[in-house]
Amino acid sequence: MADHPQALCVNRSNINNLTMPLLGMLDLGQAPRVAVEAHRVASYAYPGSFAPHDVHPNKVLYEADLPKQQTEDLRARGHDLEEWPARTWMAGGTCIALRDGSGMDAVADPRRAGTANIGAKP
Repeated sequence: MADHPQALCVNRSNINNLTMPLLGMLDLGQAPRVAVEAHRVASYAYPGSFAPHDVHPNKVLYEADLPKQQTEDLRARGHDLEEWPARTWMAGGTCIALRDGSGMDAVADPRRAGTANIGAKP
């Protein structure tokens, strides 16, 4: 699974760009980095955040590196597919910082300019 992380579908809101990695970690058992770097798929069937709040029923955008079987499955379910470039900034950018009993882990999405670093407290 680490070589081909499973994609999860979300709508266009920022909260769902955070939900994808969270579901990857909680439901699929992915490590934070694997979950953040997983292929992105976005449904445009929900109103956009900005006026005129456009809606595109069955419109799904996906990153070009999404495995072909997953795009075929989406098409078979009746989705109107449009391809994004692989690892595009348009698919959102998520950063995660976690702390547990063994220390901290921080991950920044390579799709955007975020960075992650852990170290000693100031």
